[in-house]
This record gives sequence, C-alpha cells and structure tokens, in this order.
Amino acid sequence: MPEGRPLKQPKKDPHDEEIHLEHVHIFQTLADVADDHQHLITGISGTPIAKGRSHVHRLCVITSYDPKEGCVHPHWHNVDIMTGPAVEVGCCDEHTHPFQGNTSEVLCHCHEFCSVTDSSVEYDMDCEEEEIEPDCTCKPCKWQRPYVE
Repeated sequence: MPEGRPLKQPKKDPHDEEIHLEHVHIFQTLADVADDHQHLITGISGTPIAKGRSHVHRLCVITSYDPKEGCVHPHWHNVDIMTGPAVEVGCCDEHTHPFQGNTSEVLCHCHEFCSVTDSSVEYDMDCEEEEIEPDCTCKPCKWQRPYVE
C-alpha cells in the first residue's frame, strides 16, 4: 500500500452502540381529560441515549397552562419520561419513537398521554459527505394518533 494514503474505514453498523448519532425529535400530543380539562404536551427531545442495539430520548417539558375562565387554580404539569427505542419508518434511515406516561400530580390530579415523536433522519457526525444518500426522494411520514373511545 502506498505510504501516506489513509486506510478507508469500513462503514459502521447503524445498530452499533458505539455510534453517536446526533439528532432530536419534535413531539406533540394532547393529554387525556382529568378534572374536566386537558393539556397540550409539546417540545423537542434530548439527544440520543444508547440503549441496547438502539437508542432512546429524554422528553422533559412543562405542559400547556390551564387558564380556563373561573378556574380558581390555573396550573400546568411537568413531564419527564424516556421514549421507547427507535422504530424505522419510510426510507433514508428515518425513524420515530413511541412514548407514553403520566404528568406530575398537581391539584390532586395528573394526566395520561401516549403518542410517537416525529420522524427523524439519523446523522452520523463522523460520516463524509459522499456517504450521504444524494438521491433520497423520501417524503416525510404523516403520523396520526389512533382514535380511542
């Protein structure tokens, strides 16, 4: 091999725990009704945390404010949970994460919620530009929360 020419590194397995893929997800859902009201839960996840052959994200936000007219105790709740592992969707290495949990208890009640994050492309911060799929023509996935009676 000629001297001064670096060895080409083999492509890394996307499920390898040592790969640190920098990305975040947007999430938005409506909590269930409790004490005659609901709260919107929306935000941006934390960066990936390796878990097994996948990764998870921390969702740590405050819900929307409940200012309903005549309410003696307007309030909000804290949300601090971890998503489930990545679920591949579409093409171009897109994925999403399921999440569910309960808000903090405030004024003797809490709210349940369950949804999925938006889809996100995994970005390997160590990859070279020519490794990125230039002909990717994927359209973003549209997620709908299933109707539950």
